[in-house]
Amino acid sequence: MIVVDRSTGEIRALIGSAKTKFNSDNRSLKVCRSIDSLSKPVTYLTALSQPNQYYLNTWISDEPISTKLNNGKYWITQNNNYHFSGKAVLLDSSMQLINISTVNLSMKIGIKKLVNIWKHFDIYKNQLALFLSISLGDINLIQIKTVEVFQTIASSGYKTLLKSVRSMVSNKGKILHQNVPQSQYLESLKASYFTLYVM
Repeated sequence: MIVVDRSTGEIRALIGSAKTKFNSDNRSLKVCRSIDSLSKPVTYLTALSQPNQYYLNTWISDEPISTKLNNGKYWITQNNNYHFSGKAVLLDSSMQLINISTVNLSMKIGIKKLVNIWKHFDIYKNQLALFLSISLGDINLIQIKTVEVFQTIASSGYKTLLKSVRSMVSNKGKILHQNVPQSQYLESLKASYFTLYVM
């Protein structure tokens, strides 16, 4: 678990294992694993960054789809409740984490645009696959990188370098080093706000 101040980027709490007395690798900083539905807000952020095409009331298809893979097999995904409504507005699709409409949205906005948004968050190319399943969490990240993504969305598109040390002071009270919050405007303020709203 990692708790971060979204404005300053200060790490307020970090737990690297459920067994705090067990001497093992810090999973929050070292273990790479699938982020699953945590990837969906990035898909909606990508869409909402194109306000002339997508808004909270934009209709998205919620009908079954199948995609043929290079090996000849088909990739078929389902909604969690195995129910298809035919269509859903972007707001409902995001709030209810509807798989099919999320995949259909990623098809419409284009996988390359989706991948480019991930690259904005300093996610390396070799971690990203040009395939629809990336919109449903088929991406492996360490937890601290996932936190960086959500810190940017939560702070209206401004990315702040995460840090665990605010300052270092000598035993005589002299400040030896001080971290000053530095933000970089990374994503659309409006798109980030609406993405945070639907989360």
